[in-house]
Amino acid sequence: MTHIITLAVGLVCNVMFAFLVYIFTVNLTDVFFPVGEYRQGFLPIFHWLAVAISIYYFGIKGLVHVQTAHENLVEIMERRIRWTLKEGWNWILPYPFMSSIPTDTRQHPLDPHFEEVLTKDEIAMEIDAFALVKVVDVYKFHDVDTPFISFAKFFERTVRILVSKEWAMDTEVEKDGVKKVVTGVTKAAEPLSEALDLALKENMSQWGLGLDEAMIKRVQLPDEIEKATAQKRVEQHEREAKDEEVRGVRDRMRVFDRSGLTAKEKLNAVQAEDGKATRVIIDGNASTLEKAGALAGGVASGKGE
Repeated sequence: MTHIITLAVGLVCNVMFAFLVYIFTVNLTDVFFPVGEYRQGFLPIFHWLAVAISIYYFGIKGLVHVQTAHENLVEIMERRIRWTLKEGWNWILPYPFMSSIPTDTRQHPLDPHFEEVLTKDEIAMEIDAFALVKVVDVYKFHDVDTPFISFAKFFERTVRILVSKEWAMDTEVEKDGVKKVVTGVTKAAEPLSEALDLALKENMSQWGLGLDEAMIKRVQLPDEIEKATAQKRVEQHEREAKDEEVRGVRDRMRVFDRSGLTAKEKLNAVQAEDGKATRVIIDGNASTLEKAGALAGGVASGKGE
């Protein structure tokens, strides 16, 4: 809607400028050529030529096309004012009276990498962060020499401050091992991203920027902690596999609940079944223990009881 208004104002101004130029040239020629044949031939052409130049300079040269997802900040005699041109065709007075500065208002992704970030308990780590920013106040944006660089420095400083104040490995690392370290990292990551997002949004207006999203993408722990964590994962998987095996043996031992075997005999039967390579077929005269072993594999068949 703004660009339509500027075009309408431009049309009115150009008609007025053309009329004033025409009146001025007529009066000027009356002064220098009060009488003579020039008034019948050359002078009318001169009048309309002046009008055409006026239309070209004030009309065509004053047109400004603003690209999609852009805003142009207007300057008067190279001094910025709080007036922006929206996307589409607009009209302003031509240079040097007025000019405009194009500004991209699309989202700009930032994914900085921070090294040697110290936690509350002075453990160094590497952090990959991410932010989506865009220009929301064109006047303030151009009032800063390097707004994106300034924001990037503030971004890094904020991450380091938050990590040093709010993010710590558990204090019982030496006592309880690496599991505590991993717990401390995973619990702190999500609230740290929320604190980072809040801290940045509170300070974005000074650069004329807006924040759509900010988060901690990845945390790289020191090598010795990474290796210990990996070893701890292996040990955890081994414990889980062993627990699963024990549960399986316990379930198989339930098959012998009605066989009259003791717990040790049930276990021996299961272990014997696990060590078999082929099926065993026994007759009804087999001993109780032999029958139990066959039942565990589900292959017993009675003959001639």
